[in-house]
Amino acid sequence: MGLPSMLAMGLGLLALTPGHVTRMQGLCWRTAEPFSTPEPVGLDALAVGFPAGVPFERQRFSITAVRFGPEASSTKAGMTPGELRAYVRSIFLAAGPGGGPIRRTLLGRPVDGDSFTTSIPRPRLGEIYALPLASGETVVLGFSMPVEARAQGEALLTEVVTTLREADNGDPSCGGRPSGSDDGNRSNASGLSEGAWR
Repeated sequence: MGLPSMLAMGLGLLALTPGHVTRMQGLCWRTAEPFSTPEPVGLDALAVGFPAGVPFERQRFSITAVRFGPEASSTKAGMTPGELRAYVRSIFLAAGPGGGPIRRTLLGRPVDGDSFTTSIPRPRLGEIYALPLASGETVVLGFSMPVEARAQGEALLTEVVTTLREADNGDPSCGGRPSGSDDGNRSNASGLSEGAWR
């Protein structure tokens, strides 16, 4: 096989690589079907929903990401990861106290989170994590799904968790940029795994 044939085959394989990349708050992930475009939902907060192009009340899964500067989690005057999760859960996800502790591997180490339920605007399940970043910032990620869409939501969560990466680390799986480039949202984090809905 000659070089032109090998190049054509390689480009064909790249074209067949499934997935739509979503970038938000310095994070990126790849899913088979696209999420909506990130929309502001408050100060330093963005959210995306699935499927793309449908109103919130018809979405089957959503991700909310709230970025906090280093001062927000400073050991001297800031909030603990649990306090950051509680704040985002209450203000941005309309959920009360957590439904129970859970843990996922984030940035190569275990990160504690909470499961939650809410009835606003309809019964939903979720998980929330405070991700400490190399930049000193923290991104609190909340995953949420309607109770009736639990199976599809869990499948989407697995897809996101498996592919979640730092958006600015040059990782081609997320259309990464070289280190130091700014995607407009500054924060970064890496893969999630483990955990369970409660």
